[in-house]
Amino acid sequence: MIVKDIIDIMQAHAPDNLALEFDNVGLLVGDASEDVRGIAVSLDVTDECINKCIADNVNLIIVHHPIIFNPIKSVTGYSYVGDLLIKLIKNNINVYVSHTNMDNAEVGINYTLAKMLGVRHVNNFMQDGLGAYGKVDAIAFEDFCEKIRVVTGDKTIRCYCASKQVNNIAIISGAGGRDIDVIDYVKSNKIDTFISGEFKYNIILELKSIGVNVVDVSHYECEKVFVDIVYDILKKMLISGIDVQKYYLCP
Repeated sequence: MIVKDIIDIMQAHAPDNLALEFDNVGLLVGDASEDVRGIAVSLDVTDECINKCIADNVNLIIVHHPIIFNPIKSVTGYSYVGDLLIKLIKNNINVYVSHTNMDNAEVGINYTLAKMLGVRHVNNFMQDGLGAYGKVDAIAFEDFCEKIRVVTGDKTIRCYCASKQVNNIAIISGAGGRDIDVIDYVKSNKIDTFISGEFKYNIILELKSIGVNVVDVSHYECEKVFVDIVYDILKKMLISGIDVQKYYLCP
């Protein structure tokens, strides 16, 4: 199989047209016609990730966060991103990014986390497709926070209680709690508990002021399920014996 074959599999589950306008997704480094020796699935491209790929004879990384996000005018060894790009190219390692398209997809991060938390009839939360929401069986907020700790593996979540019972939840993985627009969607969907991986302080205050519980999960723990999602997709679709690795590399 070539890189393009793997891209086609990913596109069938989380197509690029689901990505938000500001995003940078797809094949960001490499050659779509190159034969695939091995695949690694990771949340980020880091120096440690590249070193593991070299050791494991992997030449394709499928990653959640774009290694190239803002426009760059040069690729040199004098910057963090430049160092990584040079190392990738020197070692013929391709990088494919599935970011907000994998957040928004029905097989993606938000839907998966919502289902793991017991949400019934999961729906898109915001108009651009970002996030998921729905009902859970009535549960005390304290008990629901413990469920989130178990599901995400994050023992350091911060829980801000405004209502003692949970019925309607919304979740946006990553930095969804930094977008002021979430307030309007929380109100219109009558959400009583909002979960995200990165909050602005003023948004927490406003949500609490309108009686909404807030659960702040670490960005990494909120999104690491990406690795399992993509791994499962590839293991179901690949029949050529290509080795697929999971790289859980916490910052």
